Amino acid sequence: VSVSDNGVDFSSHTGIDENQQFFEYKDLPIVSSISPEFGIIGQETPVILFGERFFDTEMTQCVLISDEGFHFIPAIVLSQTSVVCHLPSLTMNTTKVNLEVSINGEEFGNSSIAFDFVAQPRIASYHPNVGYTRMKTEVILNGYFIKEKVVAKKCLFGNSFHEPIDALFLNDTSIICSIVCPDEAGLQYIKVQLNGMTFPGLAVPFLCEPIPKITKVSPEVVSEHENLSLTIRGSN
Repeated sequence: VSVSDNGVDFSSHTGIDENQQFFEYKDLPIVSSISPEFGIIGQETPVILFGERFFDTEMTQCVLISDEGFHFIPAIVLSQTSVVCHLPSLTMNTTKVNLEVSINGEEFGNSSIAFDFVAQPRIASYHPNVGYTRMKTEVILNGYFIKEKVVAKKCLFGNSFHEPIDALFLNDTSIICSIVCPDEAGLQYIKVQLNGMTFPGLAVPFLCEPIPKITKVSPEVVSEHENLSLTIRGSN
């Protein structure tokens, strides 16, 4: 790009000098998908945008589009097909936005992908909260699990949380986790993982106890249709 103030002479008319700048035309970026597709109200959320033509310029940014206007957010360009943006905690009056990519901080296309801010998932109650060593227990967890947004749901059990277990939606507000207590008794934890993410409100304690042993039942013989009380002795 060269500049003239008389319509005849330009800042550089022979060769290239330090006053001459270049202006390049590029196609607008195209966003095809994002991950994750939702974030938690009040929390910063890193989001990866996938698509095409994500050129690494000093002005490459993500664009958060809402009813309140456009918000430009710094982007980290991973490649020409993916960028990372850290969406700030929600301060707007809307929970539904769209995401785009701009390479000049001004223009962007119309291939935006929807992104939702949702309430913090949480476990409100669960039953049972006790199981026996080396035995399988189905635990029903009630609460808010963002069912409309969840593709993959896992239960993590034990203090190390190394082995994810498939979870089952019982209904919109309940999940079933099938867990197996280890050989040793003690306090463990159940944690629910949604779309590969864990949340503070989705971890609850679970007590693993030794299997009860019955040593004596009294009386041992009763008459048919007789009402009586049984005395059961044992351990654990």
